[in-house]
Amino acid sequence: MKKPPMLPILVGLILAASTPLLTGADIPPSPADEFGNGDFIHDFAGLLTPAEMDQIRPHQQTAMEQHNTPIVVVTVRRMADYGHDGDIASLAKLWFNAWNVGTLERESGANLGVLVLVSVGDRKARIELGGDWGRKRDDFCQQVMSGRMVPSFKEGDYAGGIANAVASLSEMAAAGPEGAAPQVAQQSVSMGRRVQRGLRGRNSGAGGPFTSFGILPVLGIAALFLGGMVLIVAGIFVPEYRKWLIGAGLVMIVAAICFPVVALVLVGLGAAKGGMGGSSSGSSSSGGYSGGGFSGGYSGGGGASGSW
Repeated sequence: MKKPPMLPILVGLILAASTPLLTGADIPPSPADEFGNGDFIHDFAGLLTPAEMDQIRPHQQTAMEQHNTPIVVVTVRRMADYGHDGDIASLAKLWFNAWNVGTLERESGANLGVLVLVSVGDRKARIELGGDWGRKRDDFCQQVMSGRMVPSFKEGDYAGGIANAVASLSEMAAAGPEGAAPQVAQQSVSMGRRVQRGLRGRNSGAGGPFTSFGILPVLGIAALFLGGMVLIVAGIFVPEYRKWLIGAGLVMIVAAICFPVVALVLVGLGAAKGGMGGSSSGSSSSGGYSGGGFSGGYSGGGGASGSW
């Protein structure tokens, strides 16, 4: 019996082995769907202590309950953990829309959501605004970013930078998109604690179950499917190895079809574990506010970005 050709099989193995690298990861499911809709701080990078979160939450609660404006904070170790190699503005927009940060699905709701996204490993941050803000508060957000967030981040005071930003954004929520923009404080208030950039032992696996598997990873599926088709076509033109080539090709195509199902199951199990365990994903919940959770918003493209 002839041995199967090595080159096509090697190509197939390389494509299959490279699939995890090509798939990357995806944005975690919306907390309104998975974790209960009262979660407004998602510290996947492990930058904040429970006490620091407790200092931030009152500003979020005021904005939500009194001004219909959810201010959601998300920290990540690096954008690459979520399969993103672009700028932080594009990731923030994707994240905002994936989580529907707003209150449009509530009675008398509005698209006034705010997302504060911090990528500590990339040294970048973004304030993303819902569509009802338009571009009216871009200058204000840039002042918050440049004057209240970035200076604190440069000193390793991530909690202080986030707290200062949320406090200013809560004032913005009180004024609304039609009111006069509030004055941004000239000096950031330190929280009195410094964090070495990107390092926190209690969340060394930041990103939780979502950093290993993505939902419908298009590139990986395409690589498997394309590799399978190449082997099948090769089998048609190489009769002496037809059985081996077509068999290997069919295996790769079946893997491409099954991969999304397996990934979804694993992500679902990871989300359930993260929701029960809390610290494993870096996410923290304080329970729902009396004003309810956020849902039904979309990004309007406004906001500001910064780096340090």
